[in-house]
Amino acid sequence: MQKAKDFFDVMTCQHNILLIEDDARIASWISQKLNKLDNVGSLRWTSTLAESLEALDSQLPDIIILDLTLPDGNGTDVLKKIRNENLPVRVLVFSMNAGMRGVCRRLGAHAFFDKADEGEQLIRYVSMRNTE
Repeated sequence: MQKAKDFFDVMTCQHNILLIEDDARIASWISQKLNKLDNVGSLRWTSTLAESLEALDSQLPDIIILDLTLPDGNGTDVLKKIRNENLPVRVLVFSMNAGMRGVCRRLGAHAFFDKADEGEQLIRYVSMRNTE
């Protein structure tokens, strides 16, 4: 199901974000940073592949922040679903597996951030994006 943007969201350029991350500490850090941004309308956190796919079916976000290593599968399955269904969502991969950067880009990821040292860059990227 594709989410229809309402007038207020478009006028204020607020993002609805789905955070897919199985590490609660990392999810908490990202959530705290994102909740301080003016352009974040809502933030939903899922920690498994199954929850993430269900969340995509129930309400399409504007942005997904995607970890690749999940307890019940691989985040690339989310990228494949988005590509196969041609869903209008911007995916930002946030992973320790920098070797997957090219694969993720080929599957449609808009950006890749290395967890080791690019967390602040991820937050800046979101803070500077307008909804499209």
